[in-house]
Amino acid sequence: MGQVCTRTSTRTVCPYAFWGLHRSIARSIVADGEPRGSDQRPLSATTVLYAATDIADVGARRPTPSVSVRKAAEALFPNVHQVSSWRAWRRAIEDEHPDLLVVLGHTMTEAGEPKLYIGRRSVLARPDIRVNDLRSDGAPAPLVLLMACASVALGDAFGSLPGVMTARGAGAVVGTLSKIVGPHGATAATHLLRAVHETAGTTGTIGSALTSARRSLVAEQRPIGLILVSHGELDTKVVP
Repeated sequence: MGQVCTRTSTRTVCPYAFWGLHRSIARSIVADGEPRGSDQRPLSATTVLYAATDIADVGARRPTPSVSVRKAAEALFPNVHQVSSWRAWRRAIEDEHPDLLVVLGHTMTEAGEPKLYIGRRSVLARPDIRVNDLRSDGAPAPLVLLMACASVALGDAFGSLPGVMTARGAGAVVGTLSKIVGPHGATAATHLLRAVHETAGTTGTIGSALTSARRSLVAEQRPIGLILVSHGELDTKVVP
């Protein structure tokens, strides 16, 4: 990642800041000295674990953002489980083995640490993220849709939220580059869920599902499609 330019003014535009909406990650996995493809198992998009923050619904029209995302998930996937605390979230990870994790959350940086809120005030700080927050023993690496303010940008020298999540067992994390409000996050989540569902059973991957969601959002003149970015194994196939 480039460094932030300090020479901007009313007459000078920093090229890094201008093109900062596009970020790409190149990787090469090596075994026995030869490059090879990813060992990531296909994503079986059947079981969804969903949590939303109460803040997402403040001032929103009905159906509220949290309800609209749940209804969209239930219309597309056979098993959808909604929780309102991280304690219940961990129990569902252990009991249900979800492969698609959806958070319509609220992010804050408190005492220098990025924190992710769901429910009324259930909070998970970045340093506290563990494997059992994302997957149970032997379960496939899940896809995480992290719809919250600047969810891929918040972090420090020790890592970002997506970086820590993939290090703790997530296959890929899709999030946002800047601040959003509940209705916008819900719209993005709905488009992403639809794209993942439509990709299942095709030759497409998580990466192509993300591209499809971006295009559909922009086609509807919803700029949030421009600030969706991803981290992790984007070439993972999606199966029914």
